[in-house]
Amino acid sequence: MSKPPSNFEACKKHVLRYLSGTINRGIKYNTNSNVPLKLIGYCDASWGDNHENRRSTSGYIFFLNGGPISWASYLQTTVALSTVESEVMALTEAIKEAIYIPEALVDHPTSHRRTKHIEIRREFIKFHIGHETVKIERVSTKDQLADIMTKPLRQDIHNYLVQMILHG
Repeated sequence: MSKPPSNFEACKKHVLRYLSGTINRGIKYNTNSNVPLKLIGYCDASWGDNHENRRSTSGYIFFLNGGPISWASYLQTTVALSTVESEVMALTEAIKEAIYIPEALVDHPTSHRRTKHIEIRREFIKFHIGHETVKIERVSTKDQLADIMTKPLRQDIHNYLVQMILHG
């Protein structure tokens, strides 16, 4: 890094303090071979939260047999004009990941190419819900594990979500 930002040292110290304070944390998976594989995912979006370009932040996290195996937090590629549109874009990407994970486990990956229009996304979501490829359930704000991927949180909420992610 040729010219680090002015707060670089403070950020570095913050990350190192966080890592040293979480050294005993780890991911646990249910290894009971009698239990069928179960994929569970959470997704969320924070509408227009980027102050520079007003793009929304999407996030998802997927668990396989109790442990996280895939997660992401990213700015959406286009500006959503409503919270619904922002959530639809987030859900589309999460469903694509939910479809990709089982295929990746059996070594048949599919394309992660992005679609461009909200109608295509809506039809994509309707198709997979209708064919029961995915099951969509409402999750209370308190239990929305993907919040950790989409916005800054109070420390107590962050710690609670980390505990839920690591230990269920």
